[in-house]
Amino acid sequence: MNIRYLLSMLIQRLWLIGAVALLAALLAYWLVGRQPDTYQSQAILATGIINYKGISTEKSEGFVQEYMINNAFSNLTDFAVSRSTLKLVQIALTRHDLEAQYENIGVAMRQPNRSLSDFNDTEGRQLLEELKKVNLDSITELSFNTDLNVLLTKVAIAYGYDHDALLRQNTLQRKGQTDYLVLTSRTESPALSAFMANTYADVFIRYYRNLYLKERRQNYEFYNRLATDKRKEIDSIQQQKFDYLYKQGLPSLGTQSQAVIGTLTSLEDRKRELDAEKQSAQGTIMRLDQYLAELSNSTDKESVARISQKVEAERLDRRINELSRLDAEAKGGNAEVRSELEKTRKDMDNMLNANARSIGSSKPVTREALMDDLYRDKINTDLRKVQAESQISRLDQEIVDMRSKLGGFVLNDAVATSFEEQQKRAEGEFAGLNEEMIKAKLDLENAESPLVLVETAQNLGFPEPKNRALISALAGVVGAIISTMGIVLLAFMDRSIRTPDVFLQKTGNMHILSSVARVTDAGFDVRNAFHGKTKSKNLATWQEHVRKLRNAIKPYEKSAFLFVSPHEGDGKTFIITSLAYAITANHQRVLILDTNFKSPMPSVLTDMPSEHSEMINGLLKTHRLDQVFVPKTYGNASGLLDVLGHHPTTQSPSEVLAEADIASFLDAARAHYDYIFIEASGMNDYADAREMLPYAHQVIAVFDSRKAFSRSTYETIAYLKTLDNKLIGSVLNQVDPRNIA
Repeated sequence: MNIRYLLSMLIQRLWLIGAVALLAALLAYWLVGRQPDTYQSQAILATGIINYKGISTEKSEGFVQEYMINNAFSNLTDFAVSRSTLKLVQIALTRHDLEAQYENIGVAMRQPNRSLSDFNDTEGRQLLEELKKVNLDSITELSFNTDLNVLLTKVAIAYGYDHDALLRQNTLQRKGQTDYLVLTSRTESPALSAFMANTYADVFIRYYRNLYLKERRQNYEFYNRLATDKRKEIDSIQQQKFDYLYKQGLPSLGTQSQAVIGTLTSLEDRKRELDAEKQSAQGTIMRLDQYLAELSNSTDKESVARISQKVEAERLDRRINELSRLDAEAKGGNAEVRSELEKTRKDMDNMLNANARSIGSSKPVTREALMDDLYRDKINTDLRKVQAESQISRLDQEIVDMRSKLGGFVLNDAVATSFEEQQKRAEGEFAGLNEEMIKAKLDLENAESPLVLVETAQNLGFPEPKNRALISALAGVVGAIISTMGIVLLAFMDRSIRTPDVFLQKTGNMHILSSVARVTDAGFDVRNAFHGKTKSKNLATWQEHVRKLRNAIKPYEKSAFLFVSPHEGDGKTFIITSLAYAITANHQRVLILDTNFKSPMPSVLTDMPSEHSEMINGLLKTHRLDQVFVPKTYGNASGLLDVLGHHPTTQSPSEVLAEADIASFLDAARAHYDYIFIEASGMNDYADAREMLPYAHQVIAVFDSRKAFSRSTYETIAYLKTLDNKLIGSVLNQVDPRNIA
């Protein structure tokens, strides 16, 4: 592909590229304008990843540390958009709208689109009852039966809360290089965007916290179960021992010993509770010291708010654990405890949003006030620890006294001694399990999820900008690029000869006598082209090209020129007549001999008797050509142009002229004409031109720039090159004037 031609073609079609770009821009502008408004709302979560990973000053660890942080953020965002997380978000959103629809609780964020998924009221109410049973506070694994899962998906699709819709409407990404994760919701309503972002954040934090504490909770429950079983084993050994002594009739055993045993058991249980309380208080004091140290080194409002939120969360968590224990002891029979437990759990549900909304409010939590509260909590906790230690010391003494008193009831007996040994062994094992249980409980209570909501999503009330101008401009650019690529592609696929440079490249630098421009003037008549004033720039360009061709053949006056071409319709007749009239404009005489027996010249060129009929007929009869050619003149060339036409025939020139002396005729005609032009048939399809070559002095090849080169064309070019000096050059016809340098 010629670069000059390609650039020229692109310049010529700038109007097309511009039109496509403008159309694309207008279409984009219209389409963007038809899109519904979209509202965005963002919630910001602190992940604690940077605090957990730490920041090292060692240069050798910089790359590894950055990789670990980026990997942690990637894992967290993948978890946030996992199917399990989105399923919980789907449950929360669907339950909210179903409650609003069927129970008039709150305001529905969306109305179901029945065209997407049609469900009846019975199915909706059934699903709502099932979703109410899902406790998002403690869930770590979500499992529905197949029918219920299908029903949830069906209803969620109608509300636009299905998995794919949630992925489209919500995005999570890290905020710069900070520790924050930004959750963005985009929907058709500002209220829905804020609600969806806050619900998503709340569900995600709960789910993450449940999984984060799951292993620690299981560890605590495991040791608590073992300790409880071991306590029952000790009680069973004691009971077996005293049952044995009672049956043996040993003295001082009865109601008094049973009371001592009961008292001893109660004292040991109370001591175990106080040990756990002491360890818990110690852990609380350690956390308060940690928070005080963080506040001493930080002054920004977000850090103060985050610590305040953690302290409040721990207080509510301790209260929930205490009430849960009391409720378990009462076996659910204490309505007051049960009511307060439910209220505290709701407070825990609302705590994150309540604390996050306090950031930036009219009454923010100050650093000094928070430090005072923490010091006060530390003093109170320390007092509880001292009180627990004092009570443990007193209980130890009472337990020793009770054991001594009980020992006085027991006589020296082999079986009794065996029971005593079993009891001591079981009590030793119980002490170890109880210690592990206290450690597991302390680890559970000290564990805190690093994921915290620091900024709730707000109802902004105004839609996102549609950027119609920018999108339209980009669409225009894309349209221009695509149209340019299309033009270039078509240019590569185009096998025609559009420019002289391409022609030279494909023909192996065959000499071009002249490139003749395409004439686009309406009513163009070659007979008047060189007479009178030129009316258009296009016609003037064409005239100059023909004059250039006239000058190129001037050195060959008195010669017979054979005009050949690869195909029929390449423009030989047009070039011959145009050149003939250009020559007659110089008052020189031209004879045109039509030997294209397969496709004669148009009748308009041969329908007028020649002014030199007598002279021509004499030459034709002398050389036995009077039965082949008929002398005619063409136009108003002042008798300077004669045409020898013929009748159509399927015979070749050698067959038609077999009995004639065409060579002598041409020699005789040179005495009367300055130029003799002979037109031959297309060389790709017929052998006529080759048969006429011996009679011609010079050969001119005519090529149509609009046609592609075939294999036959290349064969014709190769043959023409074998003519050496007889081939004086070629004419590139029908060239776009813009492609001629």
